[in-house]
Amino acid sequence: ALEHARLLEEHGPNECSVPPPDVRALLLRQLLAPMTIVQFATALLWCLDADPGRALMGILSALSFEATAALASYRSALAVHQLFRPPPPLLVLREGAWVRARAQTLVPADVFSLRAGAPVPCDALLMQGGALLDEASLTGEAVPQPKE
Repeated sequence: ALEHARLLEEHGPNECSVPPPDVRALLLRQLLAPMTIVQFATALLWCLDADPGRALMGILSALSFEATAALASYRSALAVHQLFRPPPPLLVLREGAWVRARAQTLVPADVFSLRAGAPVPCDALLMQGGALLDEASLTGEAVPQPKE
């Protein structure tokens, strides 16, 4: 237990977090983009040119386009955020006994056991058996890769 606590203190928790996306910040960033400002300035010029219909269409099309782009950015950021959800507890060999532990408490040299289909919570060396690992989030490979 002392060695584990020392390693945890030295290396920190085994976690990687990406904050959830902020919809207002994404929308504000879209609305303050240079092209959006140019579109709004153009609409203002149309208003000064006594063409409010064209100005309104320009503003509405710019707003709908930027809202759609912000929504796409939000969905992408949310998908990345959800990739980093902590995995379920797993069995770790500590002081000669298998104990259930959170993945965040793993430290270098820990030996752990995974169930079929469970995500691999850290860099690991396969000591026994074989596995098909989905490495899509790391390598972009669409097909799970065999590991021996």
